[in-house]
Amino acid sequence: MTRVLPGCIESHAFSPADFVGGEPALDFANTIAGWNGNPRDWLDSYDSLAGWARQAGVIRDELSAALRRQAEIEPKAAGMALLQARSLREDIHEYFCAIARETTPDSRVIESLFSRWRKAADSHAPNIEGGRLVLEPKRKALLLGVITDRLAYLAFELARTVDADRLRVCDGANCGWLFIDRSKAGRRRWCDMATCGNAAKSRRHYERKAGE
Repeated sequence: MTRVLPGCIESHAFSPADFVGGEPALDFANTIAGWNGNPRDWLDSYDSLAGWARQAGVIRDELSAALRRQAEIEPKAAGMALLQARSLREDIHEYFCAIARETTPDSRVIESLFSRWRKAADSHAPNIEGGRLVLEPKRKALLLGVITDRLAYLAFELARTVDADRLRVCDGANCGWLFIDRSKAGRRRWCDMATCGNAAKSRRHYERKAGE
């Protein structure tokens, strides 16, 4: 059953500043802003999903364009594909938040990620590109759900290999974004110091002045 996250849906022009997770699956979870406050869904359409996936490197330019054209032809199917992507996004966020907070993820989420991974594996075939083994969508799999399949595969593989000690949930108010802390010291607290980090510093400064 597809769950619906409370909050609003709004258009958003994705930029490099939105890709701070360190892994595509985490960046996908971060297409909701304000998980721990006032959630805003930045994927307002299938076109937005396809554009985000292209910027994230999940799919190539030509596939993104083809999917956008197909979404115009099949708006109902595109809407269903978007709902499936949103459902996966909630599972990804719930699972990795639990791992980051050293709790056991709900068994439903684990089984969901596993079943999605199996479906994704069946819809891809191996190929060699630039000396590396990559997965390419099978011709029959070039449907509107291919982005969700690719993200499901990436999310499950990350779940198998992630260094839990480096997985973080941003401490920022009205944020809750996920990221891998690859800093040398391993003490990164914010998704981005320029946004959540500075906002926290400003808030502490205000509270200190108010207390004085």
